Amino acid sequence: MHMDILHKSFRWKATVCSLIALIMVISAGWAVLRQASSDYRDRATLYDVKIGDLVIPVEIADTPETLQKGLSGRLHLPKRHGMLFLFPNTDSYAFWMPNMNFPIDLLWVNESGRIVGIEESMLPEINMEKPHYYSPPEPVKYVIELNAGFVKKHAINVGQAVIIPDTSTGHRAIF
Repeated sequence: MHMDILHKSFRWKATVCSLIALIMVISAGWAVLRQASSDYRDRATLYDVKIGDLVIPVEIADTPETLQKGLSGRLHLPKRHGMLFLFPNTDSYAFWMPNMNFPIDLLWVNESGRIVGIEESMLPEINMEKPHYYSPPEPVKYVIELNAGFVKKHAINVGQAVIIPDTSTGHRAIF
């Protein structure tokens, strides 16, 4: 009888400890997700990029630091959002995927606002000693990074016009 009571007491304590551990894991996961979401919202103002009837809220990369970093180090990119690279000059900019945590689609856009090339499902860089570089088919002024699968889902094609926001007006994207 005494052994049975000890056994039940142990099971009860093990169950309580398991529940506490589960609550801690769920709480930690929730905190990480809230922080990642908050990190994105707290970043630069979002602007609207338009491709046909499609409106895409984008963060702007237009300083040497943001142009170099891009989405590197981010845990995610919110659904239907993107990053717009505004380069100072039209050129053949090469992109690679260091410190990326998710695959992306990329649109190469010329100075006239036409999509001149598309990269789909670019995977995070694995081989840092021999990185894979992506280059546009012709010089570009703009690049748009989107979540992988976005291009296919929204039937975006080479030749489509892109309306680039005038960031000097401070026009904020509408969600």
